[in-house]
Amino acid sequence: MFERVSSTLKLLRIENSFLKVLYIGNIIQFFIIVILIICTISLFPLKEKVPYLVYFSNAETSFVSVRKADSSITEDEAVRIGLVMSYVINRETKNNIDDKKRHEKIRLQSSRDVWKNFTSIVKAKNSIFSRESLTRELNLHNIHIVPGTNIAQVDYTATVKNKDKVISKGNFRVVLQFRFTKKKLKIKDIPNNFTSFEVIRYDVSKIL
Repeated sequence: MFERVSSTLKLLRIENSFLKVLYIGNIIQFFIIVILIICTISLFPLKEKVPYLVYFSNAETSFVSVRKADSSITEDEAVRIGLVMSYVINRETKNNIDDKKRHEKIRLQSSRDVWKNFTSIVKAKNSIFSRESLTRELNLHNIHIVPGTNIAQVDYTATVKNKDKVISKGNFRVVLQFRFTKKKLKIKDIPNNFTSFEVIRYDVSKIL
């Protein structure tokens, strides 16, 4: 009988030892899982999608540079010059092909007063924009942003044609002031003005 009791006690000791091992193993496994979760979470920033802006030098899409599209992009001189150049070209060009599309972009990049002034020019009776037979091509000569300001000067030559016949040709100077706003855009409008660039003053004059 004593032998049976002794055997039973040995079995209980073995069972208790096994349970302790399992318990310790579960604790270790739990800590390993916690560590793995922390490591996985810490890796998430590495997978964050960061937008980049690709710049091309001309209409033939010659590669120039790639820049991160974050808040610092509005301080980049090349970006500011590119936005000014694009605005003037979109505003002063007329090709009877994508005028409405470009004018919509101008609307998104203009203050209320600047846009109102532009629409009055477009709708004017003798305006080139109201004559479907005419086109207007631009050739930019100089783009300069006054250091430390948001004031830009753009010089260009405009050529007005009736089909292939040149009607007039003249040199012009644009002086504009711009800013970067925090206004919210509709999703469909973001591609046309993702930097929230806005022209708040626009003056054009003819030069020799």
